[in-house]
Amino acid sequence: MSESILLVSDASEADRPAIEQVLSGWRLRRAEGGEEALVLAREIPPDLILLNLRPPGVEGPALVRRLREDPATRDVPIIVLTERGTGGALIACLDSGADDCLAKPPAPEELTARVRAALRNKAVQDGLRDMGEFSLDLLARMGSNVTSPFRLDEDLARILSHALVAVGARAGSLLLTDHRGLLVVRAAAGDAPGEASALGREAEGEAPPGVLRMPLVARGETLGALEVDLRTVPPLSAERERLLASVASQTVLFVENVRLNREVRRMFLDIIVSLAGAVDAKDAYTHGHTVRVASVALLLGREAGMSAAEQESLLLAALLHDVGKIGVPDAILKKPGPLDPHERKIMCEHPVIGAQMLRHIRALKESLPGIRHHHEHWDGTGYPDGLAGDDIPKMARIILVADAFDALTSHRVYRPGVPTGQALEVMRRYAGIQFDPAPFATLERLCAEGALDPRNPETFPDFFSLLRSA
Repeated sequence: MSESILLVSDASEADRPAIEQVLSGWRLRRAEGGEEALVLAREIPPDLILLNLRPPGVEGPALVRRLREDPATRDVPIIVLTERGTGGALIACLDSGADDCLAKPPAPEELTARVRAALRNKAVQDGLRDMGEFSLDLLARMGSNVTSPFRLDEDLARILSHALVAVGARAGSLLLTDHRGLLVVRAAAGDAPGEASALGREAEGEAPPGVLRMPLVARGETLGALEVDLRTVPPLSAERERLLASVASQTVLFVENVRLNREVRRMFLDIIVSLAGAVDAKDAYTHGHTVRVASVALLLGREAGMSAAEQESLLLAALLHDVGKIGVPDAILKKPGPLDPHERKIMCEHPVIGAQMLRHIRALKESLPGIRHHHEHWDGTGYPDGLAGDDIPKMARIILVADAFDALTSHRVYRPGVPTGQALEVMRRYAGIQFDPAPFATLERLCAEGALDPRNPETFPDFFSLLRSA
């Protein structure tokens, strides 16, 4: 037998050899007295402790208490052997935390049965504790890993991996309902041969044979389903089934939160677009400028490998980069001719005004650097702070390129827009001076590939399409 038993005896115990003979089928370790027992139990915690002390009423209860207080032996079953007629000692040991008591000398069959029962109970308790700890760890990891409303499919893949770990399976999928009410696979793992190959494709109706489907339901609405291929997995225990149900419940909460976050985010972005439109309305000859700048900037940000959260901040900053013009007098903003030095100084304050206007909006905290610094130049000659090179926030460098590109290619009251090639030629002269060379090079490439042509609505990125996919 693989379980270990620590037998604690006094050196004078005459029945020790007989007890050791009964316990010979287990891995037996021996301790003489309580102090040695505590040392050995801390070094390698046994599966059971058998106290054979004389008299148990003197040392037994105190030793049991100390074993129960020690983290190493807190959950180890303890059986105490007592002299017949020492009922007080028996009660004292049980009150101190012993699991069982036997009168001496114990019958070999009874001692064997009591030891087996104690070890069985310990195995059950260890299994429940391990499953509980595994469940808590699994759900905690789900909660810590799944936090983003931007990359739903990536987070669903993480959830699926946790579900498969929970049951020891290698294949499965997570499906969400689409606008038609059909289940569509959004995350898949492993191979599902035979009929179960429906895993990883659109699925409806019954789950494939050998596949467990757990519906994801919230307030009577089916959000999706969790499917696990169980053909290579031993029959699930009740604890594993409950754990899988917990994963499914967590998935429902996550999907609901993502949907709510996206609805709130969409409402927030609609407000931002409306605010950007108010700026355009104030400066009539730049009508649509902010939306076009946001479209180009978001495209450049994606090409630069920005994360979803960074793209979100860039989009908001691009939409609001000129919001500070609300604080610029109309006489300056709408002046048809060149600005004098005083007027130019006032105009140059609009990035600072915009950042100050929005500084109390927590959702815009990460976007403020892009708003404040979108007129900083690569060589440090820009405003308002004269930043240079990589000291300029990345989103501000991208917005400056997108802003200049739109200013050159769009029609204004005082001049027509120039063709894309001519605009790029003008900007190329200032790459590495006014513009960060990297986003400008990306702009050139996209234009050369035909992915960005302001005069061709079919190829120019539609802002609202970009917004839906952001």
